[in-house]
Parts: sequence; structure tokens; C-alpha cells
Amino acid sequence: MASAIFTTVRDAACNVVMISQASSEHSICFAVKGDEADRAVGALRARFADTIAAGRISAVEVIRDCAVLAAVGRGMCERKGVAATMFSALAKANVNIRSIAQGCSEYNITVLVDQKDSVRALRAVHGRFYLATLPLAVAVVGPGLIGRTFLAQLAEQAAALREEFDIDVRVLGVASSTRMALSDTGLDPGADWAALLARPEASVPADLTLLGRHLASNYVPNCVIVDATASASPPAHYLEWMKVRERESEGERGGEREREGERERRRTRTVRKRKKTHFFSPSQTLSLNQPSLKN
Repeated sequence: MASAIFTTVRDAACNVVMISQASSEHSICFAVKGDEADRAVGALRARFADTIAAGRISAVEVIRDCAVLAAVGRGMCERKGVAATMFSALAKANVNIRSIAQGCSEYNITVLVDQKDSVRALRAVHGRFYLATLPLAVAVVGPGLIGRTFLAQLAEQAAALREEFDIDVRVLGVASSTRMALSDTGLDPGADWAALLARPEASVPADLTLLGRHLASNYVPNCVIVDATASASPPAHYLEWMKVRERESEGERGGEREREGERERRRTRTVRKRKKTHFFSPSQTLSLNQPSLKN
């Protein structure tokens, strides 16, 4: 069967870049370039039309918009835990693995992921194998007394966090009720936020949906949103932040006010469990993707 499949694909002038088959032989999965998918599927359906009609093959299906991610290196050979490290990094980044392939030489581990997750998957695996420090993207909603104090503490402790705990904290967004400042590389947590947010060239109108998407689209796989307000507006975005990018943001709020509605709490718990998130009720923290790092 495998010979007939790949002969047909070859005759259709399609290049196979990845093959995966379980020992049960119930299915054969392989990857081709996106512009060759229709040609490969058409050739296979024509070749096995009688077999499909007889029920000996269930179907020939195509999963579009996928990406191949591979970890390659001689140092992987006979080294325990390489696959576990890679899969753990992808799981913590909330990246779903559709297929896995590894040669007996152990020089290569290849996975198939959704195209929309490809950059995050690459960054997560690269960071797990190569980065000495853990990058942590932070956004703060409400640079008032509490938020400003928190940012000042980050500025004071940034060097110690990096040197003693290997944590690289990057402030990628700060939002007030009217304006917000965003950065792809990092803002100075010790800045004069009232003055900075008042400058039109340094800030944009506040949009908490955009703030969540900004953190979600950044390559840093570990994200935290700190809600230092007593407003009812940021909590209305908690579920949205949790769902955006299917993994990804964290929302934290102070204890000035209780969250409204048992139904909202149940929905949050449901999403938390499905997205592999963590919820810390004393500080009412919604954590996505990675466990929060707190002493």
C-alpha cells in the first residue's frame, strides 16, 4: 500500500517532505508543499477510487495550512530527553502537534503544526534549547499608583531577575484608560508614564483588545497582563485575552474589587482548563501558556 501511495505521488510530480505512519498501519500521513496538495490528493483519489468505493480505504484527506518544524543535530543522537524537551516546549506554548516523524539515526525530529502556530512553535523550541534566560513579556493596565509602583519595582529588580533567576522581563505594553504605549522589543519600566502616554507620537488610543493581540503576536512565548485597576472594563477582556492566539495572554488584577458574576467565573474556569492555564484566586490572576513565576 505504501509503495502504491508514494509511486502515485511521485508520478504526480509532488515532493514528499515528511512521512509518518503508526505501527498499527491504520493510516499513512505525509506532507507536501501547499501548492502541490490538490494535485497529490487528486492523483491518490483517482488511483484508489475502487479501493475507496469498496471500503478498504476510508478516505484521502488533506489538512491545509500546516508547517513542518524540525530539530536537527548530531548532538541529539543517543541523548536522552531531546524529544521530551521539544514536545514540552510546544505543549507549554499551546501548540498542537498534528504529526511526528523521527529517523532511526536520531539526528532529526520533525513535527507538523498549524501554520498559524509556526512562528510561536519555532520561538518556543528555539528558546527551550538555546536561550539561557526565560523571556517574559509583560503588559500593565492602569499605570496609576499601584501599576506605577509595580513598574518601578520591575525597573529596580530587572538586573537581579536576569542574573539570579535567569528571567528576562520585557514590558511590551502599558495602557491607561485613554492611551497606551506598545513595543515589540521592550519599554523602559522606569519611564514617566504620565508624560509618555500624553505624547501622541509615543502612544495610541487605548484598546484592550489590541493590547491582548499585541502580546499574543509577539515571539515571546511567556506572556503576562497585569490589571492594576479597580475598573470593570479590563475584566470584561479576560476571556478574550485567554482565547486570543489559543494560548496566550495572562491577565492579572488587584484585589480592590471582586469579579462580577458566577457565570463569568464558571466560563473562565472552563477556558482555563481547556487552554492549560492557571488561576490564582488570592490575586485573581488568569495565567495562560506558562505557569506564573512568583516567589
